[in-house]
Amino acid sequence: MSDDDFRDDDLVRRAAVVMDPTYGRPVPAPRRNAAELIQMAHRQRRSTIARRVSWVVMPVLLVVAAAVGLATGAPPKPPVVAPSPSAAPSPSPLAVADHADAVPARAPLTVLEGKVGAGSDLRRTGRYTFVHLRTWASDTTGLSTAVNRDEKLWWTPDRAGRQLVIDLTTAPAREEVTEYKRGQLAVPVPDPSAEPAILASQLAEHQPFDAGPHAALRAVVDLYRYHALDAAHRGAALRVLADTDGMTYLGDTVDRAGRPGVAVAADSDAGAVREVAVFDPETGAMLSYERLDRSADETRLTDFIVFLAAGHTDHAA
Repeated sequence: MSDDDFRDDDLVRRAAVVMDPTYGRPVPAPRRNAAELIQMAHRQRRSTIARRVSWVVMPVLLVVAAAVGLATGAPPKPPVVAPSPSAAPSPSPLAVADHADAVPARAPLTVLEGKVGAGSDLRRTGRYTFVHLRTWASDTTGLSTAVNRDEKLWWTPDRAGRQLVIDLTTAPAREEVTEYKRGQLAVPVPDPSAEPAILASQLAEHQPFDAGPHAALRAVVDLYRYHALDAAHRGAALRVLADTDGMTYLGDTVDRAGRPGVAVAADSDAGAVREVAVFDPETGAMLSYERLDRSADETRLTDFIVFLAAGHTDHAA
């Protein structure tokens, strides 16, 4: 028998299958949830990217640094920063519990997810998705004042739409309208899934989860910045956060629009940055989000978003 005849022999192929040690055994169920599997995948991907970048970027940086040193003979002087103009004092952080020991948010978020599943659904009845936000951001450059804006966005599934931004920082307030043609509006997750595992994958592509729990929280915040989520999608978003290690529970609070809510948080930079999200205790919708700088003795608010309204309409008013 020739080598080709041996490889093509059906009896040999069958014998090879039967001799496989895994033949006939059931495939065990995965021991990790969707969020953990995504974190593992992103850790591996980032490690690969980091190795590639180091090989390409480091030689370039060394050449540039040498060229600058030869040309000037001394390191460049830092730029002169103009004094910061006077501005109104920053808003205070929301009043939330600050436990000595972190309380995991998994159980409270799971309870909230159950309430969402039992609630009424938000059905799409118009051409446009409509989202209304109030945003505030402190000045981090020392060159300008904080930014306070009222934002309304109307957009269609083909990513066309209209945005109205009212700058409340100035007096009188300034209005700016931006029109988006088909495909121009950048939506981080244009078609979110109602399946938690799939949604986790979509969100992790936008904000890699291996960066820490704050990445998952930011991804869900961006979801609310563009979408009017129905009950199934709200529940899926809560499940993703519940499955994210490092999310902490801060208890009940009242958001900046005076609405009662449940607060959860995610820390980064060794606790120097805390990000807090507040959810409606009945609908599971995100009511507000804020970021805090805790690197100094006094906690400072750096920015916040208040989600005022979301729905569907036939008119981009």
